[in-house]
Amino acid sequence: MKGDFNSFQEVIDILHSNDVRYVILRNYDNLLTSNMYMDGHGDVDILCENSLTIVNLLGARSYQDLSPKLFNDGTHYHISIKGKRVKLDLRHVGDGYYCTSWEKDMLKYRVLSPQGFYVMDETNMLYSLLYHALVQKKEINAEYRKNIISRLSQFNITLDQESNERKQFVAVLEKFMTAHGYFYSYPHDIYVPLNKKNINRSMIKSNIGLRYKHMKFDSRVKLIQFLVDIRHYICRSFH
Repeated sequence: MKGDFNSFQEVIDILHSNDVRYVILRNYDNLLTSNMYMDGHGDVDILCENSLTIVNLLGARSYQDLSPKLFNDGTHYHISIKGKRVKLDLRHVGDGYYCTSWEKDMLKYRVLSPQGFYVMDETNMLYSLLYHALVQKKEINAEYRKNIISRLSQFNITLDQESNERKQFVAVLEKFMTAHGYFYSYPHDIYVPLNKKNINRSMIKSNIGLRYKHMKFDSRVKLIQFLVDIRHYICRSFH
């Protein structure tokens, strides 16, 4: 059945035989092994030119069974590997996950990994990881921090141990972005935040519609969290 595979290698073979321009964005060390579902990275993040091309080639299924809002949204899909559901986050040029010119450059300068699939070159890998950790996450976890520091050292970029680490990360990222004419952008996917902590807000690409959608979604999340906290407080008070 279309959408069902015995290994992710079969997926890669289909993409290559159809000349699809893509990169696996990150967390791909175990992509072709039975450990691909381990360490909390059971999903595969892919950047491509047109996500619906991949959807049609693979027979990927949308996540309408989890949320009607995700039905054929161009991003959230899944396939089956040996009967296990594998989530595909399909990012595409122009979706605001990164700015359009940067997404195009990621695909332009992609390299073939030793495992036989396309990934970003070392430069784009470093700075896209910085962007992802700083801007698309609420906080930088230990795994990302270790990875970033290791990659910075490969570029002979050292940090001042006495200064704020996050601000130094931002400074390194924005120096690179400015040199290449890149900017921060609101993702079309409202589930991906645009964390403005410490960043230069003048580098955010203005988009009133997407900004409003993100503000509305963030407010809803905060309200739900507030109500959950209140409920927990009340429950503790009666025990």
